[in-house]
Amino acid sequence: MTALLAGCGGASSDDVAIEERDGVTYVTNTGTTVWTDHDAAPIQFGLEQTFGAEEAPEEAMLANVRGVVVDAEGAVYVLDYGNNRLVAFNPDGGLRWSAGREGEGPGEFSNAYGMAGDGDGRLYVSNQMNGRIDIWTTDGTFVESIGIDELGVRGSVTAYANGHLILSRSAFGGDPQQLYFIDTDTWTHDRTVEVDFDLDLPDGMGTGGGVSVHDEHLWVSHVTAYQLRQYTLDGTPTRQIARPNIDTIIGPGISDDQRLMRVYGHLGAPAVLPNGHMLVASSWPTNIQDPNEHTERSANGDAEDPIPASAVDLFDPEGRFQGRLLWEEMRTPDIGRIQTVGPDGTLYTTASTPFPQVRRYAVTID
Repeated sequence: MTALLAGCGGASSDDVAIEERDGVTYVTNTGTTVWTDHDAAPIQFGLEQTFGAEEAPEEAMLANVRGVVVDAEGAVYVLDYGNNRLVAFNPDGGLRWSAGREGEGPGEFSNAYGMAGDGDGRLYVSNQMNGRIDIWTTDGTFVESIGIDELGVRGSVTAYANGHLILSRSAFGGDPQQLYFIDTDTWTHDRTVEVDFDLDLPDGMGTGGGVSVHDEHLWVSHVTAYQLRQYTLDGTPTRQIARPNIDTIIGPGISDDQRLMRVYGHLGAPAVLPNGHMLVASSWPTNIQDPNEHTERSANGDAEDPIPASAVDLFDPEGRFQGRLLWEEMRTPDIGRIQTVGPDGTLYTTASTPFPQVRRYAVTID
């Protein structure tokens, strides 16, 4: 059960500016509230269940999770990249089924990355370095594969909305990030939403923002600034939330000499809770100011290791910043990496310690 109350008391009128321009709502936050005492913070995460085994049964032991889907009954479906398979769990954490193996044939996995569910008994998986989309049922039956070349687009499965599978293709060179909408009844490419980050990357190198879908809207996070963009599903911009005083979202580092790119941090797309409050996770290195310079030294083997930090920020339904939970020297928040919000409003995350697992939390906001 998830209790969600409206007031958090974190934002004041002096900390936020809301402006309407050309049909887009711009929410600019300058608040700096950090809840240093996590136990006393107005947002709490109550661990309800974990999914995954430490030692047995072997079929339930996860290695590297690259996708989590939750159905209306609370069953959890996991793309277990490290073991080249799909694993399904009952709401109480018990193993439901495990399917797939390493390989390139029907029902086999090789470099599978990205998964979405349609809420109607189908799972869609990006397989073979995004070369094909595999379709499975939620009872563990392989249905068929669709070659990406047949769709005329390239990208990884990211989300599902209104009968359309959404594939995300990173921003390459000076091109924007592309979000392709694929009609799964006809397997045709309907439309494309472009998200321009104004990047200047070398040819062949790409990066992209996080993507989430909620309530007929698409959210995309920026890759070099604390900025969250909202669109309708047809690509019309509707809202932009920013924290311009946050300078920890640094872009990728490029070593031109070595043809090397290194990603140093991440800003996630919002995970939207039932009453509209949003959770936004981010990570960054605290000891790197110039990512290009550090990447160059990394290529030559004489760079210091990044010292990580991570945070989860809370926004109200209008996009006003309420406060931050901060984890120093941790690459991901202590609650795990945010994956999705289930149909009942609980939050699902992934963690690698004490062993690879998916976690379900009830979220309460005072």
